[in-house]
Amino acid sequence: MKKFATHWVVLLILRLGMAALFIAACLPKIMKPDQFIVAVHNYRVLPQVLVTPFALTLPWVELMAGLLLLAGFWTRPAALVSSLMYLAFAIAVSSAVIRGFDIGCGCFAAEGAKPITFWYILRDLSLLGVSIWLLLAGPGTASIDAVNSSRRSGV
Repeated sequence: MKKFATHWVVLLILRLGMAALFIAACLPKIMKPDQFIVAVHNYRVLPQVLVTPFALTLPWVELMAGLLLLAGFWTRPAALVSSLMYLAFAIAVSSAVIRGFDIGCGCFAAEGAKPITFWYILRDLSLLGVSIWLLLAGPGTASIDAVNSSRRSGV
């Protein structure tokens, strides 16, 4: 099982999948920040004074994490940030579901989003698991990190 979990193809697929998710999720938020501000506000977990700064910053953090994972550069730090984001997302969605809010998740676009359900929590926890997997396993050999590591070790 350990060989599978750290096989370069598996790690590449996981990295590219996570990168694609973050990049796809951040673009609508960057292009229509006003809609994402409303989506963040709807969760009612942040003080009002933090909603706009958070909503304007998060998409850029998602973009950076996505690009780093895509390249396999600083993979473990990017996976740590990814893990923290998915943990925060799972907590926010859980809070909204428990409180019975009928809101869209704001994950990919604020407009026309289906109301969040228990399945969104499971999705976020699954993605948290993938992020932790990458954090622990590292980038694999098909990455800039691996190339940099081999150069430093003289291989």
